Amino acid sequence: MCDTNNQNGDGGKPPAPAPLVSAAKTCVKCKTAEAEVVSRDAFCAPCFKETAYLRFRRSFLLGEKLPHGEGALIALSGGPSSRVLLHYMHRFNKQAAAKHKTRFSQLAVCYVDCSSLSGEPSRWVELETMVQSYGLELVVVPLESIFDDGAALFADESSAFSFRIEHTNLPPGDLLRRLFDSITSPTAATTLVTSFINRLTIRTAVKLNMRSVLWGHSASSLAASIVTKTSEGAGHSLPLDVALETVMVLGTAEVVCFRPLRDAMVSDIEAIMTHEGLSSVDVIPPFHGASSIQTLANTFVVNLLKDFPQTIHTVTKTAFKIETTASRDWSAVTKCPLCSGPVEPNALVWRSLHTVSNLPSNDSSNCETSKSGRNDCQGNNCEEGVCSSGFSTATAQRTTASILPDLAPLLCYACQHLPRDTVKSDLVLPTYVAAELGIRRKHPGAAKGETTLRDMIADYLLDDTEDEG
Repeated sequence: MCDTNNQNGDGGKPPAPAPLVSAAKTCVKCKTAEAEVVSRDAFCAPCFKETAYLRFRRSFLLGEKLPHGEGALIALSGGPSSRVLLHYMHRFNKQAAAKHKTRFSQLAVCYVDCSSLSGEPSRWVELETMVQSYGLELVVVPLESIFDDGAALFADESSAFSFRIEHTNLPPGDLLRRLFDSITSPTAATTLVTSFINRLTIRTAVKLNMRSVLWGHSASSLAASIVTKTSEGAGHSLPLDVALETVMVLGTAEVVCFRPLRDAMVSDIEAIMTHEGLSSVDVIPPFHGASSIQTLANTFVVNLLKDFPQTIHTVTKTAFKIETTASRDWSAVTKCPLCSGPVEPNALVWRSLHTVSNLPSNDSSNCETSKSGRNDCQGNNCEEGVCSSGFSTATAQRTTASILPDLAPLLCYACQHLPRDTVKSDLVLPTYVAAELGIRRKHPGAAKGETTLRDMIADYLLDDTEDEG
């Protein structure tokens, strides 16, 4: 889980670099040189460079879950934040190696190429040149590889939001475009792109046998993400999205997502770029500039940075203090099969009582939640607004080996907007959604009907010895 415009939160044009200070002011660190940059305090260029790097390095001392001596994958988007992350990580590991205290056994860089969806020219060659200058390998993962197993989930008209698993000869790129062509809301489309980027990056780390993913989220990009997720109703996952480190599970593998730049303002990032002599690659993400919650949030934060820059830290530090069931015990919550975020308890009940938005439904096949909060599903024991079997009544009766249940009640609150914001007949989803439901059966609180889902999708799952590629 990450920021809204791309994998490192570099979307939107940032404000001007860190302001220059009066020529009469001296550096607070060396006390002799003329101050050039304001970053909490006034620094000369050499002291600022060293201070910024020490702040970055100090974050690793706070990481309790970050594995030692394991490989780490750097998520690269080409923007300023991820560019600084790449530069600092190379320096960090090089200095540790010189002291025979290597923090990470190896580093690799992952770039999720969204050019097939955005329609913009791919910039991976420029990024590869940048990465190779540090002696590292760039792993380019096309966004369409989210559909890479010769199968997909196609909308099934028998129920409100059910799908059937089918083999397909359609190229992954065509499936990806079909999916996003069916989404009518830029907000829902941008959110789904972010979920795909997160999953592909973590999947690449697992494939390369790396235990950590390093993201370049700055305080400014996290502030925009906080506003976005709060507006989308994804507040339950907010502590996981802004934490210094978060343990994510993909299949049976655990990967630690680490954000060492989360306290850096965008003005700090720009100043580092200037004084370190770094350049970024301007990669335009899909749906950039579209009329969406993400665009409005980015605009709001950019304007806030111009007039009240320190307010950004107020926003982020407030979010850092939030605790939910998911943040206290991530392993004990049910995961959303689409975004892998936590599913809120009683989300459907809350929606029916407090919002005017309704999910698409068939009266004959969905549990009805009355205004009193009680479930009136006939013939089934219901819990938290969902049939305890995980299936609607009618769907449970006609489920075959290739049809999944109505997915809407199984999604987190934020992802429940997708059924409303799509043309269902054209909708197609990756098979990992079904696989996640199969994995969920191992959880003690999983719905009883989900125990059959692993068997239902067995022909579409890769063996442990196979390459996920």
